[in-house]
Amino acid sequence: MKKLIVLLFLAPLYGICGNGYVTSGAAASGMANASLTRQDVWALFHNPSGIAYTKAIHAGMNYEQRFSLKELSTNSFAVAIPVGKTGAIGVNASYFGNKNYNEQTGGLTYARVFSDRISGGIKLNYSSFHLAEEYGTRSIVTGDIGMQAKLARNLWLGLRIFNPSQTELVKSPTEQIPSVLSLGTGYIFSEKLRAELMVEKSSDEKALMRSGIEYHPVKEFWFRAGIASQPLASSFGFGLELQNIQLDFSAGFHPQLGFTPNISLSYTFPEKK
Repeated sequence: MKKLIVLLFLAPLYGICGNGYVTSGAAASGMANASLTRQDVWALFHNPSGIAYTKAIHAGMNYEQRFSLKELSTNSFAVAIPVGKTGAIGVNASYFGNKNYNEQTGGLTYARVFSDRISGGIKLNYSSFHLAEEYGTRSIVTGDIGMQAKLARNLWLGLRIFNPSQTELVKSPTEQIPSVLSLGTGYIFSEKLRAELMVEKSSDEKALMRSGIEYHPVKEFWFRAGIASQPLASSFGFGLELQNIQLDFSAGFHPQLGFTPNISLSYTFPEKK
């Protein structure tokens, strides 16, 4: 209980609540959420342009328990569906908290491949925040823009802008939701190893860096690790793939607040012939 009370006071510092900026997926979290060039269903939470390369319906569920506290848990769902030969649509939803404080977020995304080197995506988010009876419920609608570009054979660039218009909280025009600009690169060393580095800057916070690696020693197994700044935190994880089913697990570590376990289960439907 003492840990929970401390976290509630530090909520703005650690991004626990309040702005609709949601990340999800144990594969990304194992790389400290350095995931701007990710191209799977979890790209819906990191860079909407990443689902543009979807060839078959891909759906996933995720559960995260922030700092090992049930009161700070998040349940997420995502599905990406190919549209035509060059595009995809995506739907995602998440629920964070408990009956006293909770956040509910839903998103609708459209992404498209514009050439063999560039893709773009746009996303509409709806978020509501509830804090007991005294505060009530407030809602916001935000936008999300993303782009991925292949700069060289093994080098990708990712760009994401969350809430570019700095949407204000409903019923409280003086409370602005911050914009977040993310820029990063992903490098594929080989079929077995790739790395990602990104910078993330919120309009009301200092810039932070995220970096991660993903090692794929055999077809069915992945190992991941990452580190982030502001505050300094590390993560690790692994993934298992059995035919069309993928199971991912990760754990983030904060030196003062402890572990954040995260688990994802996703399924890729067979492609239509």
